[in-house]
Order: sequence, then structure tokens, then C-alpha cells
Amino acid sequence: MNEQLKALYDCFYKPLPATQLKQKVKDCHQALMETLDKPERQLMIQIMDIKDQLAEDSSIDSFIT
Repeated sequence: MNEQLKALYDCFYKPLPATQLKQKVKDCHQALMETLDKPERQLMIQIMDIKDQLAEDSSIDSFIT
């Protein structure tokens, strides 16, 4: 059942337009990445990827509920 709802979600989901907050996050992320060494940059990338995955999972869960 959840797989069918996720397929429905994927079919109809339209991302919201980029906001000023998203741009600010990107700008801050880029500035921070420039100051970090390679191991810290890799950690930062992992953090951003996990944050994005959590937001996507939360959105799907909200839709299914």
C-alpha cells in the first residue's frame, strides 16, 4: 500500500519554487566548504545529503498519512 502511495506522490509532487532561504543555505554552504579541509568537506556533504533525505522522507510520510 505504501509503495502505491509513494508512486502517487512521485507522480504528482511538484517542488516549490526556490526561496530566498534556500539560496541563503546554498551561499552559506558554499562559503563554509571553501574554508574546510577535505575530510571536513566530506562530512559536510554527508550532513547536507542526510538533511535532504530526511526532508524528502518527511514529505512522503506526510503525504501517505
